Amino acid sequence: MGRGANHLGRLLVACALWPHTAHSANPLPLTWDLCPPMATPQRSFDPPENYPAMSTYVTADHIESRERRYYFLDGDAKILQQEQWIEAEHATYDQDTGDVAADGHVVFGEPSFSINGTSLRFNAEQYKGQVERATYFLPDVHVEGHAESVVFENEDLIRLNRASYSTCIGDDPDWSLSSRRVTLDRKSGFGSATNVVFRFYDVPVFYFPYINFPITADRKSGFMYPSVGYSDRDGTEIATPYYVNLAPNYDLTLTPRSLWRRGVLLDGEGRYLTRSSSGLINFGYLGNDKQYKEDRKSLAWAHQGSPAPNFALDVKANYVSDPDYLDDFGNSINATTADHLERTAALTHKLNRTTSTLRARAYQTIDPNIPVDSYPYRQLPQLLVSTSDSLMNRAIDFRFMGEFVNFDHQSLPTTRRVHVLPELRAPWRRPAGYVTPGLAVDYAGYDTADGTATSPTSINRTLPIVTLDSGVFLERDIRFEGTDFLQTLEPRLFYAYIPYEDQSDIPLFDSGATTFSYGQMFRPNRFSGADRVGDTNHVTAAVTTRLYDNATGYERFNFSIGQMFFFADRKVNLTGEVIATAPQSDIAAQSTLRLSKHVRLRGDSIYDPFAARFDHSGIRMQYKDTRQKLVNIGYRLSYGSTEQTDYSFAWPIGPQWWVTGRWLRDHALGRSLEIIEGLQYSSCCWNVRLLSRRNYEATNDVVESRLMVEFEFKGLASTGTSATAILDESIAGFAEPRN
Repeated sequence: MGRGANHLGRLLVACALWPHTAHSANPLPLTWDLCPPMATPQRSFDPPENYPAMSTYVTADHIESRERRYYFLDGDAKILQQEQWIEAEHATYDQDTGDVAADGHVVFGEPSFSINGTSLRFNAEQYKGQVERATYFLPDVHVEGHAESVVFENEDLIRLNRASYSTCIGDDPDWSLSSRRVTLDRKSGFGSATNVVFRFYDVPVFYFPYINFPITADRKSGFMYPSVGYSDRDGTEIATPYYVNLAPNYDLTLTPRSLWRRGVLLDGEGRYLTRSSSGLINFGYLGNDKQYKEDRKSLAWAHQGSPAPNFALDVKANYVSDPDYLDDFGNSINATTADHLERTAALTHKLNRTTSTLRARAYQTIDPNIPVDSYPYRQLPQLLVSTSDSLMNRAIDFRFMGEFVNFDHQSLPTTRRVHVLPELRAPWRRPAGYVTPGLAVDYAGYDTADGTATSPTSINRTLPIVTLDSGVFLERDIRFEGTDFLQTLEPRLFYAYIPYEDQSDIPLFDSGATTFSYGQMFRPNRFSGADRVGDTNHVTAAVTTRLYDNATGYERFNFSIGQMFFFADRKVNLTGEVIATAPQSDIAAQSTLRLSKHVRLRGDSIYDPFAARFDHSGIRMQYKDTRQKLVNIGYRLSYGSTEQTDYSFAWPIGPQWWVTGRWLRDHALGRSLEIIEGLQYSSCCWNVRLLSRRNYEATNDVVESRLMVEFEFKGLASTGTSATAILDESIAGFAEPRN
């Protein structure tokens, strides 16, 4: 009996997979906190302590044995062999053949499942048998189901007649799947079902004449659950994904999206995985867009691999057919505001402390208002080498960065650039402080073809960079509001000197002015990239203080403030800028305050002492606890351009309801940039989410509204638009409620 019973358990657990027509992974584990306890039958008896483990144990109110082969059990009959057990009012057991027959309130089970039925016939040696009027329980996957009969054909084949399936508990489940006949084939790893009906509150919602499905973890081709949405720009949207399991290591998902006001957009996602690489390909095609009057297309490819030991290959390629594609079909705010789409291939080699990268990079400019001369340069190719080492018994830190790049352009001359930046630092560190002098040499050489002369124009620049970084660590014990803290005081002085050299004849390929911030004050060069090295002779004076809770060791508070003081004017600039003559910079500050375990505030500001105003300030408060309560409040001000408030939250209102929302408003523009209102209801075995979203698209100066409804039937699938993806993107710290 033992082998057959164990086989029955494996197949019934596999039966829990039969509703899935195609493979899809749930991103978060399911929980069942809102469910009543499952009425799973439990074994009510144990054999004597000295009973042989491999023997079959039988007991009843009355036992009759014939020929020491047939056992007739009457009244509270119980049979146990290892972990498989049967309980019934009456049972017979043939010890020679392994035949078991049981009638009257039959219960059959093992640790992973159990079955109630009116009668059972089973032969462990032939793997044949039948359970009548069965109710099965799979507690590991929270499943209850019924079957008119469960028939075991042989070792590999099981059939359930007039079967049902649900993760809801009780005789009247909120939702259920039913089928006239379910066949599970262990040998092939697949099953099939006919006349499948999905019911929600006893109302038939979907009907499938036939489905087949995996009964193992293997993926299976087939339709996934459809989604429905609405937007005032595209109208009603219906998407019906189809999953294609091409091979164990690559697959394809095709999603026709019927857009009422545009046509049918075919989206595709292909994935592949090898021993040394992985990749993702996304594409879209909409033939003859009713609104755009053209075919619309997109393609994106991302590849990562290791073609040989110590080598890494990264490829990114993006393409859209028209400048409005991302505005119309982009999935995120960042995507819809892109002006250039990057195409990059990079081969990297790492050995010890040396990293070498060979890269080719180009762009597709999708904004038609950008003139050709302002298109970004193509880098065909770029070679980067970086290394570091410790010299003189670690007294000297050595760093080196080298680059060769060929800048190519559609309308401007081709230029080759060599950039070399060796650096030496001599750190002196003690528990109470540190002093780190540094010396670097920044060399850049350019060979530019002017497009008319036969010989290139050469430009060279060599500049030393002298730095001296120093700091002191002071600390004291303090007591505040009954709590003991360790307070630190960390003054810091950073000096940088770079002499002036006229660089106005050097074109700008990848350089720009860095955004002034607290961290930027400790970088010697105020420009990014290699085309500008800003002359400077300045010292940065800053101080940081921290409070540590002595009891927990947590940092409860920190505050940093600093300012740059210049000993000379700054002459090097980008095109069209004036010489900087201010003797000091703005004052930059940043701070973090941890009010409690769940509340944290972060802030930063830039104060202009000459104009007596804050050029930039921002503060963010977040409350987040372990009970899925979340509140974000943010304020951001950039003088003369931006003033925004950002409120978002996700909050339970009772054990089964959650509300979510976001309001992002730009007070300088006098309009809301995004408004989200969401409501979620959760029961024991299903969830529903309702989401309304209005977002402002600056490119087209329009407000788009969308209404999304998403159902999730736990243990089955979800259907609807990706409301949770929008909440993940818009609400910092959001975690999907799970109950």
